[in-house]
Amino acid sequence: MLLAGAGGVILSGSAASAQTAPEAATASPDQLRDTAQLVVSERLRTFALARGLAQGNAGIGTARDLRALLQAQGYYMEGTGLQLLEFEQGVYPNLAYVPNMNGGLENDTLILQGLVFRLRSDLVARGGAAFGLSYDGRVRVGLSQGHYVEAEAQLGVLHAPEPNLTRTVGQISVCSRNELVNWNFLDLCYNHVEVRRDLSDQTQDDLEMRYSHLFEIGESRHEVGFAVGRSKYKDLYQTHGTVSFDSVGRRIATRLSLDLSEPLQDSTGNDLSVRGEVRWLAAGHVVGLGLEASQSAQSTFFGERRQDYGLGVTALYQIKDNLVLSVGVSQTDSTVDFFDSNSVQFNISTKLN
Repeated sequence: MLLAGAGGVILSGSAASAQTAPEAATASPDQLRDTAQLVVSERLRTFALARGLAQGNAGIGTARDLRALLQAQGYYMEGTGLQLLEFEQGVYPNLAYVPNMNGGLENDTLILQGLVFRLRSDLVARGGAAFGLSYDGRVRVGLSQGHYVEAEAQLGVLHAPEPNLTRTVGQISVCSRNELVNWNFLDLCYNHVEVRRDLSDQTQDDLEMRYSHLFEIGESRHEVGFAVGRSKYKDLYQTHGTVSFDSVGRRIATRLSLDLSEPLQDSTGNDLSVRGEVRWLAAGHVVGLGLEASQSAQSTFFGERRQDYGLGVTALYQIKDNLVLSVGVSQTDSTVDFFDSNSVQFNISTKLN
């Protein structure tokens, strides 16, 4: 991996065995640093900076960025025993428009066999403009070079004054992150999420194992990942798999993923979703555009076949540093009209870097 030498940052180990640098370097140090901030994956960001440094495209600023990334991943550990690599926490304001604050149903009319049923008004989804606070914390403990345990905790509370509704979301995760060899990695993660709303509470537990490999083709760097996991929703269990492909080139970064999940109880087929995102720089700010399409497994609702098809578009704009504006539009078209939905949501939030 990348290690510190007396003259700065040098290459050895898995980084030294990465692909040979092109004969001519075309990206400037500033371009390399600017492009790196587009990358969501910490490891791909590290790889991109390391390869740029190896090819002579990096200045002192890039070397400092790379060193900070490597320190946070345990590559500068000395001696044996557990070592604290990173500890960050903060409380941040949140401003959002949430279309469903109470966890209600999207539609108030159900038609079955020509019969019309009206849902009680207090069970219908209600939303509005909301404000609140979020806590975000992260700690990393190094085990040995390239091996560490990471724990994260988030807690967010939003209140919408107009419907007088409050939503609370909490999440904790613990991951064992490990480098294998030659830019290959294996992670094992546990994640717990709870959502508290007036009409419905949700609890989800996930256990996932993920393998990833980083490589480069020409001037582009890539990360391919394969994950398999098991999720629990109250008394229901679901196995899922994910294939992902992240890339970064000259001033642009992309993400693609395919998720396949086994059906829950009394369903046939599989839940399928495809996601894509592209990010670029506009006047020094990160801009992103994402698209998601999904198809649910088939189930039966009062004797009628139900299958949902979803489509969503998201956009983000980095206002300043880690202050981000995001907007999302989604639509669900179901074979049972009662489950059709359309929603618009926006959020202004601050997160840890």
